[in-house]
Amino acid sequence: AKQIEAELGKNHGGQSGFSVLTGNQNLSSNDNILELLTRLIAGVAAISLLVGGIGIMNVMLVSVAERTREIGIRKAVGATNRQILSQFIIEATLLGVVGGVLGIALAFLIDLGLRLATNLEPNISWQIVAIASGVSLLVGVVFGTIPAIQAARKNPIEALRSD
Repeated sequence: AKQIEAELGKNHGGQSGFSVLTGNQNLSSNDNILELLTRLIAGVAAISLLVGGIGIMNVMLVSVAERTREIGIRKAVGATNRQILSQFIIEATLLGVVGGVLGIALAFLIDLGLRLATNLEPNISWQIVAIASGVSLLVGVVFGTIPAIQAARKNPIEALRSD
């Protein structure tokens, strides 16, 4: 690389407006760029999960508010706090899993589109699908917990009085 740089310097009258990179330097540069892109994508994914989780929580809070009378009736006929809690956590988990399945299906469609439109060959492994499924399930459980606790703690008398 130094010899090439020296030869180019001679050919260009001593001007040094260029640089010569070795293969290792080029690979290092590419690795740095890929690492930055990976961090960017991970950040976008984390924000997306947070927004999705807040969406699940919002839907569940509205569901609890709209079904206050139902919760009161269930409690009045003997449903325990644990049963009410389980019902709403299961609903939130299903919302998370359905979102995860739709996301995985969208990923496969994008993969197919890239394969058909370009010469790229993206790889979606079963490990990635399993991790995505697990994360969507976890987001549903975590963000559905607060609304489920609120539903379970409702006083049946006050719930039955509400319109």
